[in-house]
Amino acid sequence: MHAVERRFLKLRQGPPDLRGAMSQAFSHVGASVTDNDVRLGRLYQAGMAVAAAVDSEVVQALAAGKQELAYHNRHHFAEATLAMGWLCAIARERGAISLHQAVLGVIAMVGHDFRHDGSWTQTGVLEKIAADGVVAIAAAAGVDDEDQLGLHSIILATAMPAVRANKIRAEELDRLGFTQSGLDAVCLMASEADVLTSLMPGLGCRLGYTLAAEWALQPGRPPIDPSSFAGRVAFLRLHDYLSDAAVELGLSRMHVSQFTAFSQFAVRSGGVAEPEAGAALLDRLPLLQAARVFAGMMLQTGCKQPEPGQSIRS
Repeated sequence: MHAVERRFLKLRQGPPDLRGAMSQAFSHVGASVTDNDVRLGRLYQAGMAVAAAVDSEVVQALAAGKQELAYHNRHHFAEATLAMGWLCAIARERGAISLHQAVLGVIAMVGHDFRHDGSWTQTGVLEKIAADGVVAIAAAAGVDDEDQLGLHSIILATAMPAVRANKIRAEELDRLGFTQSGLDAVCLMASEADVLTSLMPGLGCRLGYTLAAEWALQPGRPPIDPSSFAGRVAFLRLHDYLSDAAVELGLSRMHVSQFTAFSQFAVRSGGVAEPEAGAALLDRLPLLQAARVFAGMMLQTGCKQPEPGQSIRS
C-alpha cells in the first residue's frame, strides 16, 4: 500500500488520465480486447466512452469558467479505477468473482462519480445520477441489458447507505463461515476502491482537506469535518470491515496502524487508549504541528498487522 500511495502521489503531479487508468485496470484483471470476446469488447468500448464523457464534461466546464471539483475530480476517478482493478484481480485469483464480473467492476468505477456536483449529500441521489449516465453510455456502446443492470448496481453500491448495508451483510456471512462472491463481492470492493486513497494516512489526510474545501462551497453542514483528525477517525470507523481482497492488498495494515497511532498519542498525552481521544488531542494542536506528530506516530507503528480483537480482522 505504501508503493500504491507513492504511485498515486506521482500520478497527481501530472494531468489525469482516466482512459489510461481504465485500460490498465482492464488488463490487470486479466481481460484483453484481443480475446475476441464480444461481450468484454463492448464493455471495454463502454468504459472508454464513459472516460471520454467525463473528460468532455470537465473540459466544457473549464471553458465556461468553472473549476474542476477539488476532490471528486478525474484524479479520484482514475485512482478508484486502478484500485478496483487490483482488488478485482485478487478476488478473481481467489475464485470469488469471474473475469466478466471483474470487468464490470472496473467499468463501473470509471464513471462511479459521473456528473458529481460536489455536494455532501449521502442519500444515494448522486450515485443514481452517475449510474444512470453510465448505463446510457453503455447502452449506446451495445452493452446488453444484464450488464447494464450490473453496472448500475455496482455504482449504487458506492452510496453510503449501501456501503454500510453491504459491510454488515459481509461481516455476518464471515461470522457464519461464508465469503461474499459474485456481484455482491464486486459491490463491496467498489465501496473500498472508492475510498482507497482516502484510507491512506498520507494522501488520505491531504484529500481530507480537498474534500472539506469542496463541501465548503455547498449549503448546509456536512456530517463530519474531513479535514479534522476526529473526522478521520469517524471515517475510518465507517470502513471497519474490509473484503478479503482489501485485506490481502494491505489496507488492513494501514487502517489498524492509524488507529494505533491515534491511541498511542492519547496514552502518551495522559489520556485513554482510544483513537477518538488521540484525534481530539491532535485537533487542539496547531495544524502543522499536529500533522508532524501524526506522521511521526505512523512511522513508529510500522504498519503493523492487525492483532486479534482489533477492529480490522486479520
